[in-house]
Amino acid sequence: MRGTFSPQGFWNRLEGFRNAACVSRTPTPFMSFKDQHPEFQHLARELTLLAAYNRAVLDGRRDGSLRLHSFLALSFVALERFLRIVLGVRAGAKATLPNLLQQVSGRNGWIEIPDRDRVIHLINEGRRATMHGNLGLLNESEHVLSELLAFSFDLFGFIDGLVATVDPRDGNPKAGANVLFVASAPLEPSVAVRVLTPDVDLRLLRASNKAFAPDDSQDELLLLAEGCLCAALLEGVCRKALVTEPDPTSGFRGVLDVVVLFDPPLLRLPFDDQVDGVARILAVKNTLAHGSYERAAVGAGVSGVAEYFKTQFAGEIERLFNIYEYLLAQLRPT
Repeated sequence: MRGTFSPQGFWNRLEGFRNAACVSRTPTPFMSFKDQHPEFQHLARELTLLAAYNRAVLDGRRDGSLRLHSFLALSFVALERFLRIVLGVRAGAKATLPNLLQQVSGRNGWIEIPDRDRVIHLINEGRRATMHGNLGLLNESEHVLSELLAFSFDLFGFIDGLVATVDPRDGNPKAGANVLFVASAPLEPSVAVRVLTPDVDLRLLRASNKAFAPDDSQDELLLLAEGCLCAALLEGVCRKALVTEPDPTSGFRGVLDVVVLFDPPLLRLPFDDQVDGVARILAVKNTLAHGSYERAAVGAGVSGVAEYFKTQFAGEIERLFNIYEYLLAQLRPT
C-alpha cells in the first residue's frame, strides 16, 4: 500500500474550508462552506474515521475486522457529493459519477486526470459493484477482497487529491490541477485480517449507531455510512432475486420494477401499495447515492438540508433497513 496514505491529511484539508474566513479578507459565498454544506463535513468526518480504522486494523495497530464495504459505499457517495457541490448547476440531476468526472476533467473543467478514460472506467466499475450490491451479501472471495481493499485506499487518495484542487480561501477550483489515481497492487490474502461481509458490516454499524444517546458526542457516529451501505445492499437483494443476471448498466428502478411489480412478483415490499413503495424506496436511495439532500429536504417539507438531517434522516435509514430485512427474509429460503 502507498506509504503516503494519510486519513488525517484528508481531514486537515477539510478543516481548511472551516477556517477559510480567517485567511480571506474578501467575503465570498464559499467562505461559509461548512454552513452551506454540513452534510459534506459529516461525509468527510465519517470517511476519515473509516479510513483510519481500516488502516489501523491492516497495520496490526488495532484488533478487529476490516469495514471494507461501508468504506467503499461512503467513498463513492462522498466523491459524487463533492463534485456536485463544486459543479453546482452544471451538474445535471441525472448525471452519473462518470459524467461528473468527465465534466470536471473536460475542456471546461478545472483538473487534469492522467489516463482519464482508464481511471473513470476503473472508478465506475468499482462504483457499480459497490452501489449496485454486486459484492455479495453474506460472503465474498478472498481474491476479490484483496483487489477491493487496495482499491478502497486508492480511491480515498484520489478523493483527497480532488478536495485539494479547490482553494478554501475563495472557493474557486485551481485551474490546471493534476489529480493522479495511483493504483496499488492487490493485497495478498491474509488469515490474520478478516473482512466483514457486507451484511455483518451493516449490522455492526447499525448496532454501534443505535448505542449513541441524544446527548452523546456525535464524533464517532457513522450514520451516513450505515445509510449508504444499507441502500447498496437493498439493491443487491433485488438483483439477486432475479432469475437471470441483470444488465450491469440497468438502473435500480428497472430492477425494482421487474422484481416487485411484475406478475407474479419475485419479492413483495412491506407496503399495501407496491407502486407507492417502489417510489418511496427510490427517493431515499437516490438521496443517498447521489447526495441530493436539497431535493429530499423539499420533499420532506422542511426548511433545508440541516433540518432534514436533524429531523428526518435517521428515520429514513431506520425504515430502509427494515425494508432490507423484509426482502432479505424472502430471498434467503431460495
